[in-house]
Amino acid sequence: MKYVIEEEKGSVLLKIEEDLLNTQNSEELKTILNELYTKGYKNIEIDLSKVKATNSNGIGKILFFYKKLSEEGGSLKIKAINPELRETFELLRLDKLFGI
Repeated sequence: MKYVIEEEKGSVLLKIEEDLLNTQNSEELKTILNELYTKGYKNIEIDLSKVKATNSNGIGKILFFYKKLSEEGGSLKIKAINPELRETFELLRLDKLFGI
């Protein structure tokens, strides 16, 4: 999976640069988010502006870490989202959860 990480004081931005349409990409997303969490980042932003589509595995990984971070007083936010992917988030009402 292609991605870029931009670290800042107390938070981090994960820019995903390709679709999340297979199990391998979804597992890699989980690994990346877990590594950021292990490093102590409790406030993570995800940029999905280059992601046109995802499957349920990708959404599941994002929701898992949203819950995990929220339970520990942190946050997972969607900073930007591709218009095509926004439709999927709206259908699932995830736009309300993430405030996008």
